[in-house]
Amino acid sequence: MSRARWAALSSTSLVVLVVAASSRPAVASPVSRMESLQLSAPAECIDSDTFRDRVSALPVATAHPARVRAATIEITVRDGTYSGELRLVLDDGLAVVRRVAAPACDEVTDALELVTALAVGLEYTPPPPPRPPLPAMPPVARRPITTTSTSTSTSTSIPTSTSTSTSTPTSTSTSTPTSTSTSTSTSTSTSTPTSTSTSTRPAARWGFFAAAQASVLSGIGPTIEVAPLLSFGVALDAHSLVAPSFELSALAATSGSRDVNGNSATFVFGSGALAACPLRFVLGRGFLVRPCAELELGALVVSASVPRSPQTEPWVALGGTARLEWHASRSFMLLASGGVEVPLARPTFSLVTGNTSQQFFDVPAAAGTGRLGAGVTW
Repeated sequence: MSRARWAALSSTSLVVLVVAASSRPAVASPVSRMESLQLSAPAECIDSDTFRDRVSALPVATAHPARVRAATIEITVRDGTYSGELRLVLDDGLAVVRRVAAPACDEVTDALELVTALAVGLEYTPPPPPRPPLPAMPPVARRPITTTSTSTSTSTSIPTSTSTSTSTPTSTSTSTPTSTSTSTSTSTSTSTPTSTSTSTRPAARWGFFAAAQASVLSGIGPTIEVAPLLSFGVALDAHSLVAPSFELSALAATSGSRDVNGNSATFVFGSGALAACPLRFVLGRGFLVRPCAELELGALVVSASVPRSPQTEPWVALGGTARLEWHASRSFMLLASGGVEVPLARPTFSLVTGNTSQQFFDVPAAAGTGRLGAGVTW
């Protein structure tokens, strides 16, 4: 084959290869198809643009999961511990929340980067673990004899990855009266990462909350009354069934003027209560249920047209409630509860006309309660 024909054939092959490579379809990163990817973090942590660039640079996985519409990441620090929350919104409207905590911000960022990459359909390869140090060589014996030493050491550690190291140092030393020494050492190390880092749960901590609710009451008069209720409490935020909560509340209710057997009467009720909720059942998506026991102390005052002086009776009751909470965010929640309370004292109220007394209201043996409201947490 002539030299000119060989050059022409080589040029044609190069053009075919270039065209074939350029026609290969490029796979766009799933991050570019997301509506938003926002990150809020302290100044010492990674910024939003850098985090997005790092995730976008990862290769696209072969199989794609459900498409992620938006991602919001919030990193906070408290008492030297960094906590991260990742909220993913999928195409079908489902919201997924993941949380992670660690003593260093870089560890939280790496964990959130891993979860984000896996969620949007990217391949994430963790950095290789550090190589173990080589074993120290034994000292050379200065003796007029020949010594051969062989030692084999295998070490396995599993923090966030698995590493196997095999080292076989072989040392041969020969010493003669003319001080001639020969030393040979062979070392082989193999490291294979087989797992990725796992997020750690944040430590349990006490938090505070305050709420304003509308309370529906029965048993304090002939009709059902609605009264405002204010409460303040403390709750343990722990990843376990036992997560107690304690709450102090106060309410005041009045019935206005009621017609009772041709006479008018007004019922006024005020009380304070202490509630203890030892358990917490997490339902998912921010919903949880707390069973509570309650002790209520107060007074019931009835003013009637006859007699003129009001009748005041103490109020002591024990009750049990079930409270449903929906935590829409880290600082806002909605509450709904219902229960039954049992008065320990059941006074009787009467109308006195001349020398006759007519009974018109008895406190029942049990009364139902219901509450609905909103609150803040910190």
